[in-house]
Amino acid sequence: MNRVFITGAGVVSPIGNNLDEFMEGTAQGRKGIGRLSNFETEHFPLNFAAEVKDIEISSGEDRKQVFIQQAMKELFENYPQICGYDPENI
Repeated sequence: MNRVFITGAGVVSPIGNNLDEFMEGTAQGRKGIGRLSNFETEHFPLNFAAEVKDIEISSGEDRKQVFIQQAMKELFENYPQICGYDPENI
């Protein structure tokens, strides 16, 4: 049998933008689903989803890349023993 060891985590999600917020939201049963606010929804049949909020994204930046960078930064700042990777050079 193989064993898996989780040595750290970085989180960006609709219920928390870091591990502490995420764990608290999960423990409280927070859903993270609400009215969309990052773009106009008038041309769509629905106007709600599980949207990541409270993260600054500059014009032209890829949202997914920003989320990955934030999660990786949290991971390496809180668990530097994982490797010598510098989160500023993502």
